[in-house]
Amino acid sequence: EARSRGKARLEGKDYVMQDGDVVEFRFNN
Repeated sequence: EARSRGKARLEGKDYVMQDGDVVEFRFNN
């Protein structure tokens, strides 16, 4: 669920960086 929400946030450009999500954000980007 965290990954799905992360991708949705990125598309909305309102991605909220949370613990752990930052790492996935860098790898996905």
